[in-house]
Order: sequence, then structure tokens, then C-alpha cells
Amino acid sequence: MKNKAEPFGLFFLFLFLILTDYGLKTLANAINFGKTIVIIPNILSFEKVYNSGAAFGIFHGNTTFITVISLIISFGIIIYLILPKYKKNNIEYISFIFILAGALGNIYDRIFYSYVIDFIKLEFINFPVFNFADICINIGVIMLFANYLLRGKDDPK
Repeated sequence: MKNKAEPFGLFFLFLFLILTDYGLKTLANAINFGKTIVIIPNILSFEKVYNSGAAFGIFHGNTTFITVISLIISFGIIIYLILPKYKKNNIEYISFIFILAGALGNIYDRIFYSYVIDFIKLEFINFPVFNFADICINIGVIMLFANYLLRGKDDPK
């Protein structure tokens, strides 16, 4: 396996994630408030929620603060990804692409709507409504964490 992920592949992964998030949020906007669309009974439904906070509604109403922090973190990720002095393996590149796509998807909502559009509801547990961008961020963080736990001692990093 090569040490450096293909830039075009990463770009297309990023583009796919961003466009999927945008498309799903556009569809979610068609859902009326108070209406739940059952996808899989007792498991998954769509219900539109506007979240002016961060994950799980923390910092509710602090959209500007959350947007600025998210932009700083996103800029830091971009710098980390493009600077060659930081050695990264393919899993790290992919992980950060997922995190960056999710963060920028939610930043877009905060800048243009002053809230994030959440719509995915898990019916089988009491869990906050979330969106595809949140899934991307979580997948990226889990991949990154697993990469750090599982990489061998022979890794040059």
C-alpha cells in the first residue's frame, strides 16, 4: 500500500460526501415540521429539526461561536492534509476527508440558515436527531481513533 492517498480519489470522496449531505438536507427541507416519515418501522424515520447548537444541541443559539470554531478546525485539517512534513497513512487521509466534509456541510448550514438541518431519527433508542454530515464526522473520528489504536510499532510516525 502506498503511503500517500491519491489526491483525485480523496477529492471525489470529499465531493461525494458533500453533495450527498447537501442533497439529503434539501430533501429533508421538504418534510413538514411535526411530521415523521417512517423509513423502517420502529428503527429509522426522518423528522426535520433545526439545530442552532452543536452536537446534541450543546451551545444552543451560539451559531457564530460554533461556526468560527468549526472553520478554525477545518482550516487546521486542511493545513495538516496538505503539508508534507506530517506523515500520514491512507486511513488518516480518508478519516480527515470524512471529518472535513461533515464539518463543512454543517458550516454551510450555519452560515446560510443560522442552524443545522437534522433529520435522521433512530426510533429504537432515545437519541437526538442528526444528519448525514454528523455521520461523516463520526465515521472519520472512529476511523482515526481505530487507526491510532491498531497501527503497528513499526509505523514511522
